[in-house]
Amino acid sequence: MSPAILALLAPAFLLAIVLHRLLCRPTLVRNKVAAFVVAGGIAGALLTGLLVAAYGLGLETIAVILSYAFICELYIFLFTMTMTSVSVSLLLRLRGGRLSQAQVDSAYSAEGMVSTRLGRLVDSGMLVKTVSGYSVSQGGRRLIAVFRLLRAAFALDSTDPSPLR
Repeated sequence: MSPAILALLAPAFLLAIVLHRLLCRPTLVRNKVAAFVVAGGIAGALLTGLLVAAYGLGLETIAVILSYAFICELYIFLFTMTMTSVSVSLLLRLRGGRLSQAQVDSAYSAEGMVSTRLGRLVDSGMLVKTVSGYSVSQGGRRLIAVFRLLRAAFALDSTDPSPLR
């Protein structure tokens, strides 16, 4: 692969990260993954347009586009892993100062973990908090529909709670 065509990969990915950062402002997009899909899609479309215009739709162009998609997927994996990691969360809390064992136990109890997860689902727009509890939002319903399609596509039994048989 020529260095010139490969050189377009890094600026496209950096553009995706900058756009992601802008979209994640509190008043714009609440769901960080959806924000990156939009940002990465915009940067990917620009990259694809530049590559096709300059080099045509050859094997090198397809290789760079697939490399870009892989890097974007890796980025999503890494930032979602750090968002939900108990270890990372604990390290970030301890960075601000000492915590007693009781504070750690309280923050990372089963109830605390469920409360944190529910808060993230509300923040991302998947759930709506009501007076009587929680309900699935329209965005959550769409995500459930996608999960059902994927389960069907991979022939997973919908009554089996585990992702693997």
